[in-house]
Amino acid sequence: MADVDELSASAVIARLNVKILEICRRHKLEILDLIHNSIVGVEPNYQRFPCLKSLSLSYVSISTLDLNLFVSACPRIEVLELVNPEIAMSNAQVTIEFSSSTLKSVYVEAISLGKFILEADGIES
Repeated sequence: MADVDELSASAVIARLNVKILEICRRHKLEILDLIHNSIVGVEPNYQRFPCLKSLSLSYVSISTLDLNLFVSACPRIEVLELVNPEIAMSNAQVTIEFSSSTLKSVYVEAISLGKFILEADGIES
């Protein structure tokens, strides 16, 4: 796997005001691990990560809308991990909906949701 482009953004001592999505879209990333970051303002209908196959969001602050748009911006996603995300909600019942024909594996840990809907034909058990 020497040809795989990977970016891992982990916690730093000082919070940097960097638009990580703007930086990453220029790369042909296949693996993206975000830890202790905030994701805001994901643009609809824009494929930022056309080569991304694995997305891990750990302790990330994100709205339900941005999460749905972010995953939708990864047309080749095969692996999705959500670990203790801080999901901003506009109402008391949070619903997250994903639809992916390429998704094979989903890992969810420490998540508070009213409903999690996943439509994926290729999930492996």
